[in-house]
Parts: sequence; C-alpha cells; structure tokens
Amino acid sequence: MFARYSVLLLAALLAGPALWQAFVVGDLDMDTALIRYLIAVLVAAVMLGFLRMLYNTYQRIHEEHQLERQLEEMRQAEAERRAAAEAAAAEAEGNGPA
Repeated sequence: MFARYSVLLLAALLAGPALWQAFVVGDLDMDTALIRYLIAVLVAAVMLGFLRMLYNTYQRIHEEHQLERQLEEMRQAEAERRAAAEAAAAEAEGNGPA
C-alpha cells in the first residue's frame, strides 16, 4: 500500500521544503529531513487511501444504479411485448371464423 508511486510522489511534495533545506541549502540535518519524509509517506498513504475508498464507494453506487436502470428498461420492454402479444391475440380472436 505504501509503495505506490502516487503515495511516494505526494510524500515528496509534502516533505519537499524539508528535503530542500537538507540536501540543497544544508540548514537541516539529513536524518530529520528523511524522518519527515517517512512521516509524509504515512500521511500521503492515508490521504490517498481515503480518496480511493470514496471513489470505490461512489463507483459501486453508480454501477448499482446503472444495473437498476437496465433492469427497469428490460421490464418495460417485456411489458410492452406482452401487451402487443395480447393485442394481437385479441385481434386474431375477434377476426376468427364466425
């Protein structure tokens, strides 16, 4: 879960100022910057995991609604087919031999 590229990239963005201060400017100890990066990895994993959970929930709800719509359309088509068959049977019965 923590090894996704999106998590690592977001963590790098979150810990970017600390990493910059440690590796470019030299004002911050490297150990401190790397610890901040590891904490940022955990925070990024939780943030992206929450977003992924929300997306999956809404995707499942959307799929359920789509299936319900398709089922309703199939029921409607079946009702129309039965009505047409009953009308044809009634017409054939009315036009039969007298």
